Amino acid sequence: MNFLEELLKDAPPAEPGDEGNDELPDIEPVESITYNGKEYKISELCNATLEWLELSEKDRMLSSYFPPEFMVFDEKWGLSLTVDSLTPSGAIIKCSQSGGEPTGELHTGSWYILENWTQENVWKEMPYVIDGEISWNDIAWIIPMNDTIELEVNWEWLYGKLPVGKYRIRKSITDFRESGDYDTATYFVEFEIEK
Repeated sequence: MNFLEELLKDAPPAEPGDEGNDELPDIEPVESITYNGKEYKISELCNATLEWLELSEKDRMLSSYFPPEFMVFDEKWGLSLTVDSLTPSGAIIKCSQSGGEPTGELHTGSWYILENWTQENVWKEMPYVIDGEISWNDIAWIIPMNDTIELEVNWEWLYGKLPVGKYRIRKSITDFRESGDYDTATYFVEFEIEK
């Protein structure tokens, strides 16, 4: 069953006498979905997640993509992200670990999503300026305990130079214990382009 079928499964049946009626019933627009018991606003989900939701359950399980919005945010790891050396083309992201209770080794990769704060007062994934599939380097940077790493991010090739506005970067962090035994959390860092 795909996402649309799941939404319509609870729709009321047609009224008697509606057979042959070509008029479409008034359908309220769907503004949110529930995944694993938590409600999400559709307007805040990235395009890749919306496409993933359209897949059948079997295809979702076979997909290498997992919606970052559905990953658990865990503050117990003692992580904070900050932005340094900001330009319209990129920045340095500092991942600092202090305190917290990670159960393994903290890792992050090259993957990120850039979002902007819209006039509708919601975070929205920014569109890519390039066509085709995007590939990310399959690399893991270790975030040592009580230390900071710096990741240089150049988003001009993917999103272009950013105009004045409010933005945030979404990164996935993994608490890795061993192969097949890890937790993933989503972290954000906000910044503003002022000139």
